[in-house]
Amino acid sequence: MIYFKKLNKLVICRPSTLKRYHQVNVAAMDRDKTAFICPFGTYRFIRMPFGLKNAPVTFQRLIDKFRGGLGDIFLRSYLDDIIVLSESFQEHLENLRDIFQRLELFKLTANREKCNFPCSKIKYLGHYITPEGLEVDPAKTAAILDMPEPKTVKQV
Repeated sequence: MIYFKKLNKLVICRPSTLKRYHQVNVAAMDRDKTAFICPFGTYRFIRMPFGLKNAPVTFQRLIDKFRGGLGDIFLRSYLDDIIVLSESFQEHLENLRDIFQRLELFKLTANREKCNFPCSKIKYLGHYITPEGLEVDPAKTAAILDMPEPKTVKQV
C-alpha cells in the first residue's frame, strides 16, 4: 500500500527496473509449461514472460524480497515502479547506494533512460509527487476539462 502523505520528502528519485518479468527465472520443472511451437521449432521460456497469469504476483514477491532489509523508510514500490525518498541530498546518495547494492545482489537491472535522479517533482502511479504534496496529472484531467458543456437534457 502506498501512503502518499508520507511521500513529501525533499529529494525524490525513480530508479525504474528494466525487463521486469524477464528478470525472473522460470523454475526448471515449470519451463515446459511455457513451451510454444512456431515454424522454427519448439521453444520454452527460461525467464518469466509477460502474459502468465501469476506473473505480476511473482514479480511483486521478488520486489518485496528486494525491499526486505531496506524498510519503508525511504523506498516505496508498486510492481516495477520504485521511488526513493530522502530528507537531504547526502541521505539520498546513501539510500541510492543501498538500492544499487540490492539491485546487484538480486541481479536486477535499472533502465537508465527511465531513471530520474534527483527530482523535486516526479510522476508516480498517475500523480505528481512534490515536497509540498500530491498533484493531479493534468493529462488525466484534460478529457474532463475539455469536454463541451451539455446543451440538452439528453446530453446530460
